[in-house]
Amino acid sequence: MTTSIFVPIRQRDSRSYAQAVRAILLLPTSSTIQTQDSQSSECKTPPLHIVQLDIVEEDKAWLKNSLVGQIANGVNYQCIKRGLIDSGVIFSGFRYMGASQALISFDSLKMALDMDSQAWKTYFEALRPWKSNWV
Repeated sequence: MTTSIFVPIRQRDSRSYAQAVRAILLLPTSSTIQTQDSQSSECKTPPLHIVQLDIVEEDKAWLKNSLVGQIANGVNYQCIKRGLIDSGVIFSGFRYMGASQALISFDSLKMALDMDSQAWKTYFEALRPWKSNWV
C-alpha cells in the first residue's frame, strides 16, 4: 500500500526573476533618497559596470607556444591530460576550449613540433599551432 504525502508549494510572490532584479535596482540608496518636498519620486540607479577582456601581449606570447588539438571521436576527455603525461609529453598547460578542442601550451613550440608521440594520434584527430590572426 502506497501512501501519498502532500507537500505544499510555497511561492513568495508572483514576480519573475527579472522583475525582482529590476525592483532591487530601483531601491533608493543614501545618495538618491529624496525629501518629501521633492517633486520627483524616481530613484537613480547606479551605473552598471561592463567587463571587457582585452588580449595583452603576454597572452599572445603564451598562445604562440601552444598547439590546438581537435579531440578524436570517442575519446574520454578526462583521460587526455593524464594520458599525455603518462606518454612522456611535457607541456606547461592544458585547457579544454569547448566542443572538441583543447589548447596545449609548451615552453617552446619547437619542442612540441619535434615531439613524435603516439599519444597525439591516440587523443587527437588534428593538431596545429595556434595562429595569431585568431585573436
